[in-house]
Amino acid sequence: MIFCKTVKTRNFTLKTTFFELEEYLLTIEICDEVGTWRAMLFNTIADFIEKIGTNFTIISYNSAEHLLFDVETERNFDLVFMNVDDDFSNIRNLRENGYFGKTVITAKTNEYAVDGYDSDVNGYILKPYSKDKIEKLLNRVTQDENDDYYIIHSNRRFIRVAFEDVM
Repeated sequence: MIFCKTVKTRNFTLKTTFFELEEYLLTIEICDEVGTWRAMLFNTIADFIEKIGTNFTIISYNSAEHLLFDVETERNFDLVFMNVDDDFSNIRNLRENGYFGKTVITAKTNEYAVDGYDSDVNGYILKPYSKDKIEKLLNRVTQDENDDYYIIHSNRRFIRVAFEDVM
């Protein structure tokens, strides 16, 4: 079964992703308005995930509103990298719209660090990015992603349930 997701706005395609359910293990979302930051983060994450041998999908957003739309339509993510340079409310909006998964803040300053940890984020990465810091953070937040689990299709979304959670 192949899945495709495309979001179009103002006559241009923001993103298209294809993946086969049998190969799907980890979905990572990157949200940053600046393309160079998105690309740098995308490449570093892709290189790291390939090294650990996990199949993955990375979806890149240039607007928080499109990421929030996917959250509202019950798209299932494992990890979100969210830029908060201009506005921390996007992290709050993720939580208010039902996403309580792993979240990493990216920012130019540490201005939102306390707010981030109050919102239960899993990491905070300052720009310019350091490949070593990103890999260290990914090691920590993906540590349990390689555990055995079931993938359950329910109500137009896919849910991962660890074997150990099944009674």
